[in-house]
Amino acid sequence: MREQWNRALEWLKPKYNELTTYLTALTCVILFFTHPEFRRLYFEILSGAGADRASLAFFALGLLATLGFFLSIMHVFTKRTKTDFEKTCMTAFVMGANGFAGIAAGVEMLPARWSLLALFPIWNICMGVLLLYQIGVAKDPITDENASPWEVFTGSIILVFVFVLTNSQFHLTWAMIFSICMFYSTTLIFLITWTLNYFNLRSFTKKSPHEYKTTARRFRARR
Repeated sequence: MREQWNRALEWLKPKYNELTTYLTALTCVILFFTHPEFRRLYFEILSGAGADRASLAFFALGLLATLGFFLSIMHVFTKRTKTDFEKTCMTAFVMGANGFAGIAAGVEMLPARWSLLALFPIWNICMGVLLLYQIGVAKDPITDENASPWEVFTGSIILVFVFVLTNSQFHLTWAMIFSICMFYSTTLIFLITWTLNYFNLRSFTKKSPHEYKTTARRFRARR
């Protein structure tokens, strides 16, 4: 019974493909160019500002995550197999982004401004801790599976829509926007991918828009 339970827990642990890491990188790019506070805080971390408060390990993680950021963008447009080091960097990037988003939004929301929005940073922090655990036990959650162009296009459009909605319509702060976009980029994408894999529908998302049109024409011809 315990073995089955452990197997089920292992199966449910996030195992991301490069779509998640790419959307995480895209979130950072959008915030970098639209919110000076995000840009300034990032440079402060890399420049070692406040080094008396941050450990050397934290600074090293920032450098590792930065490398993972560039790898996340590169791999989504190539079919090259990821090395173990590259997977570690990409995992560190997603973990750092989740932790950064959760802490920044959590400081803003908790405890004085408690609302349902506070669930997002709490979830971000939990995801960051889980990813740190997986790195510690040498089980990188980044798979070798390649994202299709259709997945990249659709995921990017939805992410931009989420950003515009939270930024222009709800006028949230950059920290809450970051937290919500990270929730979409990691958790929702993972759940969608997991569901498609569970019901053997993954091949459906691998089709290009041209293939969708071809399939539709064949279906109409049969009728």
